Amino acid sequence: MAINRTKWKEIIENTILHRSFSLKKQKVVSINQSSPEILHEEVFIGLEYEGKNYHAGYFIGLANQFDLCDQLDRVIIERVIHFIKPRNLDKPLAINLSASSYAKPEFISWLDKVLSQAEEGVKDKLIFEISEQSVLAEESQTQVLAELLKKHNVVFGIDNVGKQISAFQYLQMLMPDYVKIDSSYTRMAAGKESESFFLHTLCKVFSSLNIDVIATGVEHDKQLKALARFDVAGVSRLLCRPSLKKCNS
Repeated sequence: MAINRTKWKEIIENTILHRSFSLKKQKVVSINQSSPEILHEEVFIGLEYEGKNYHAGYFIGLANQFDLCDQLDRVIIERVIHFIKPRNLDKPLAINLSASSYAKPEFISWLDKVLSQAEEGVKDKLIFEISEQSVLAEESQTQVLAELLKKHNVVFGIDNVGKQISAFQYLQMLMPDYVKIDSSYTRMAAGKESESFFLHTLCKVFSSLNIDVIATGVEHDKQLKALARFDVAGVSRLLCRPSLKKCNS
């Protein structure tokens, strides 16, 4: 039975109230095929309702429409920090932020306070990601966020890069630590020479700015082998449930 909008709002609000989102993580690894190194692990969220698990794709858009993303992001950030504190993690965890969250000055103030109170060992294991679409939707507030994260020496990345090919001027303004290029470019890597040349040029642009490139949505070894020819620091495989590990906090 389909869940209507009103019910979804109730479900999301209840999950925020009880801080009961499920957290899972997926590895992002270096391009070195012989001995790949874990660069970081990306955190994915979900929720359970009536015995069924729903990944973020089901409800994030609605959470945004209901103006609940900032509350949701606060819960996730606190949960991840709580997960990091007692553990000696080898690699950092990456949290995706919604544009509608950091567009609010009060969220930025809250995040500044949280990071100010966090121990260095915790901040070293935190990464924040935003999408290219978010950057273009909230350019001025993205700059504020980027400056805040740099102040606290927290790594900052941009996801889904390359969908707006004419918009790369934002990179020089924000200077993220890394970009995750859209999965369409991963498919180009093993495609026609003209397509792979375009990806090569794109990677050179990022490299000239000292921005690491991570290829997303890698489906098979042919793509992995093709990507090794370019200035790519790491890869994430096409998301599949067996590759996700629970992040209990």
